[in-house]
Amino acid sequence: MTTASHSRWRLMQELERLARGHDRAGAALARYAAASRRPGPGRFRWWTVPGVLTTAFVGWTSADALQTITDGAVPPVVAWLPGLAMAVALIGMTVVAAAVVRDSGRSRAVVWPFALSGVCVAGAAVWVTLWLDSIVQVARPVAFAAGVLFVVAVAAAAFGAVLYGGPPRTPGARAGRSPRARMSRRLAEKAVRSHERTWRVIAHQTGVLLTDTPQARAVLLRMIDGGSPRDAVPDDLDPVHALILAGLRDHHPRELSGALTRIDRDDA
Repeated sequence: MTTASHSRWRLMQELERLARGHDRAGAALARYAAASRRPGPGRFRWWTVPGVLTTAFVGWTSADALQTITDGAVPPVVAWLPGLAMAVALIGMTVVAAAVVRDSGRSRAVVWPFALSGVCVAGAAVWVTLWLDSIVQVARPVAFAAGVLFVVAVAAAAFGAVLYGGPPRTPGARAGRSPRARMSRRLAEKAVRSHERTWRVIAHQTGVLLTDTPQARAVLLRMIDGGSPRDAVPDDLDPVHALILAGLRDHHPRELSGALTRIDRDDA
């Protein structure tokens, strides 16, 4: 088998791989389109789950501590207030820091939210530790470890819920898009970009094969420049060259990229 014949055979094999990649990208786009038509989670904020639980727990520890220390002299409603205020500050500053990271993607923009969040984490950890040590009478090392771990776990849960489960603010994403739609979009974009890379590699290999065929090479260059008209392959080319160019034309990534853009626009 000559070198030219081997190159042709190898390109025919690559075209089969290109066709499979095109089909995978099309299927991923179809799944993204179907997921984007489904209603999202509305405006529910998942950080409210650890927020409500933590607020209730820290408020209860506040009431328990003050009621015990004062022998019930402090009204129950008032006894809840310090713990509620501390929990709200802890969750609030953690949510703000996570939202700034999610929206800007820059670490410098979150210096002050993280600083205030750190103060709230430290204050809440001290509060829970004192409650465990003085009221529940747990051993001091255990109380300290439990208090720190509890507050850090709560802050991490709230931070992760905002960063990964909250409504996106990135360009091309809309609030209320379901997690399934966001995941489907990432997979669809990955499939389309992979197909684009494969197409360009095969187009380059085809260009090497068509070095001595100016007419076919001109058709290929038009495709690389972004055009893929259905009548781009002349009938008088070498049959194998025409077949390769037709495969590149039929699986051009431009239509897939356009489909991804249209779905994004319709879903905005």
